[in-house]
Amino acid sequence: TKGQPREATVVWEIYHNGNWVLPLRNGHIIPSKPPLFHWLSAAASYVFGGLSEFSIRFPSALLALIGVIVTYRVGAGLWGREAGLAAGLSLATSFEWVRAAATARVDMTLTFFFIMALYMFWDIYRTRKLTLLRSLALFILFALATLAKGPIGAILPVLIIILFLVLKGDLVFVKRLHLVAGTLLFLAVVLSWYGLALWEGGAAFFEKQIMKENVLRF
Repeated sequence: TKGQPREATVVWEIYHNGNWVLPLRNGHIIPSKPPLFHWLSAAASYVFGGLSEFSIRFPSALLALIGVIVTYRVGAGLWGREAGLAAGLSLATSFEWVRAAATARVDMTLTFFFIMALYMFWDIYRTRKLTLLRSLALFILFALATLAKGPIGAILPVLIIILFLVLKGDLVFVKRLHLVAGTLLFLAVVLSWYGLALWEGGAAFFEKQIMKENVLRF
């Protein structure tokens, strides 16, 4: 489908022209998504000695595999090995998971950092180990999910976490997550790319990635 070659041409631009900030498809088209998936695929292409369908898809497959392993470990840690195996196998055999794992699109990159953020929060909440480092790691995961597909990477897991805390009657827990330091780190990571891309792409970038892909699509 058009989605895979669309993302692959962005990787091609990074690999051949070295533009890691705002690689233009065919040299003139603003890309539709932030570049985290494309960065990973370009890096894989360097590792494997050339650009190919395999190297472009490799990050999706690798992140999918790690996601299954992490899901197994979380389930096993909470409820035992059998529960971990059931959770891991359920995820690994889900149609959309398998599809995203085998395609050159940004979805698995988004999903991986999305679920890692939720797992990180759940571990912080369950163990009550509220160190600054762990809180900052949570906000970095929000930032990486955002760099995979835009603000939805942070907005959706944050809404899930807030709803969870509301249902638990423990919304005050949010105040203990080092919000100021975490938010500043999140903005530093995300805006470091968005700012440079806006500087390079100007009004065309703002219209395509900020307005069309986020505001108008919402």
